[in-house]
Amino acid sequence: MKKPFAFWKFTSVLCEIAFSMEVLVAIYYWALLFPGTPEEHVGIRFWMTIFEHAVTPALIFLEVIFNGVRFYKRHLIFILLVGGLYICTNFAAYKITGEPVYSNLTWQSIETFYFLLAALGLALFGFAIGLGISSLKTKKITKEIEGEYRNI
Repeated sequence: MKKPFAFWKFTSVLCEIAFSMEVLVAIYYWALLFPGTPEEHVGIRFWMTIFEHAVTPALIFLEVIFNGVRFYKRHLIFILLVGGLYICTNFAAYKITGEPVYSNLTWQSIETFYFLLAALGLALFGFAIGLGISSLKTKKITKEIEGEYRNI
């Protein structure tokens, strides 16, 4: 009995992480990276970019709205852990290859620190949006249940 419940919790946390990080990725990509995209990113490459940075976030957004995904404040630690792990992985890739993964994250200037702070803010913003959606859904469900009990 505990295993399905544990699996459900695990998938719920994964959805919270995916949602929060996709808000970060979508805003970061379209605001900072895409405007500097070389012109050779046309055709299939352009459509893959649209899918990866617009369709995927939209699908995760719909998942959170229409399914039973609930955000919990105590799960914020998982967002921070995944973000920290990604930063470490990004830094390690830079040290190994000598090339930054993203042109804005050079690891050579204070701008990198500012971008990382902005990324943290965007991930927290995404989590806050998820908390808000979760709260609205909970209020709506509670009203519906109370209305059904009054009609009994």
